[in-house]
Amino acid sequence: MDSTPPQIVPDVAGPLRSSATLIRQSERRRRPSGEAPPLPHRLQTSGVGWLVALVVLVVLSILVFSGGLRGPAVTVTVLDDAVVRWLAGLDTPGLAATWRALAFLGSWWVLNILGFGLVLALLALRRFRHLIVVLIVTQLLTMVLYDWVGPMAQRPRPFGVDIRTGWGGWALPSVQITSLAATLVIVLYTLVPEGRWRQRGKWVATGVVALAGLGRIALGAEAPSDVLVGAAIGVTVPLVLFRWFTPNEVFPIGYRRGRSAHLDVGGVRGDAIRRGLEDQLSLVVEEVKPFGLAGSAGSTLWVPVIRSRHATCAYSWISPPRRSRRTTLPGGARTTGTLGLSGGACPRARCGRWPL
Repeated sequence: MDSTPPQIVPDVAGPLRSSATLIRQSERRRRPSGEAPPLPHRLQTSGVGWLVALVVLVVLSILVFSGGLRGPAVTVTVLDDAVVRWLAGLDTPGLAATWRALAFLGSWWVLNILGFGLVLALLALRRFRHLIVVLIVTQLLTMVLYDWVGPMAQRPRPFGVDIRTGWGGWALPSVQITSLAATLVIVLYTLVPEGRWRQRGKWVATGVVALAGLGRIALGAEAPSDVLVGAAIGVTVPLVLFRWFTPNEVFPIGYRRGRSAHLDVGGVRGDAIRRGLEDQLSLVVEEVKPFGLAGSAGSTLWVPVIRSRHATCAYSWISPPRRSRRTTLPGGARTTGTLGLSGGACPRARCGRWPL
């Protein structure tokens, strides 16, 4: 004797069909193990563009300058030194002080203050994952500057001008410009919320890096090629790592504390709700919204439009309505909410209009 209680199925989808028609074969999936879902790795078009530009610039720099000052390296050096000598030769009252002020933006004083302030801010905001990525970016940039690109290219400082600011090591890539660009990108992706303010911050960061590079070029510390390659490295490395390991969908940057009782039904969670309703109840969800956010209770889902894949007409399911009550569906099933046809009268006589 079968002790399994019979299931009450509402007569929404019409008469019962054969199991071959009702059951949809799906690929085999394991039960939920409690592990976090994979991160949505999206570099976006700008991230891919910066990555391609970085690879091209680094490869060209190594190919051109690794063999010493011969062949293409001579041509590039002559053009770069001509720009450096032209800027250094400008004689206008107060211009030298302006160059030094611009170059000070990329000095180690500014970089160290920004770095320590950034670490303290991340610790205070408890953004430990972002802090770990910052440490990885720092180590990776150190290897790129001092172990890979610099020793392989071995480019000297500009010829024929006096170096009137601090410098050290090989000229390509510019260590100060790389560090400044990387620090500003890190600040944008760890402290500035995504959206309008971050986009404006990118333009501000671009202007700061350009002015600092111009000052160092005019003071004879670096050539334009050194600044260009350094800026590309400083922007690309943190940009790619933050978009890959701390996507904004999972680790958003925000300062407005919302109601913790309410559940976010957007993004990955919203997709899971739609997929679960379709797989378990054979319903296609057109929209999922939060309901009653002004209240102090826990969050409630509002699924305004649901279409049955087995029914010949569409119906709406709003839960909960303004006056919640139990409604009897055709077939004896009960639900709390309001049901009504959304596509006009049903062509099947047995469906009729459900009571509101």
